[in-house]
Amino acid sequence: MRILSILAVSSLSLAAFGCTVTTSPDPVPGQPVDTQGSVEIDWTINRRTDPSACNQSVAASIIVDIFDSSGRALDSYDAPCGAFATTIPLYSGTYTANATLVDGAGQSRTTTVSIAPFSVRGGTVIQVPIDFPASSFF
Repeated sequence: MRILSILAVSSLSLAAFGCTVTTSPDPVPGQPVDTQGSVEIDWTINRRTDPSACNQSVAASIIVDIFDSSGRALDSYDAPCGAFATTIPLYSGTYTANATLVDGAGQSRTTTVSIAPFSVRGGTVIQVPIDFPASSFF
């Protein structure tokens, strides 16, 4: 229980500062490093980046599922709800994604937002904005 409290406080602290969470994939043997780029998922709640909206909707984090161009699931990434942005490193290619806001137990607080195909090129960051309107919350 103490660990959950520490995680909750840490998440709220990050949210207060509007942090961006960056994750990195495991290197693929034989894959040139220069083919890696990133997608930055920027989200809003009712078109706003107000951390209190996360608290009001009991949304602790966002889960982003990434799929390759054939629809194969690649990985899931999460970030604190109040960060309102996360950068996900990907190799050059075309991807789609789904995003859902979840509570502290990992239960969905919103419907899933489908992210249209986007292309990543080595050495670049593509920004993909999404919104969770009031109608998407349970």
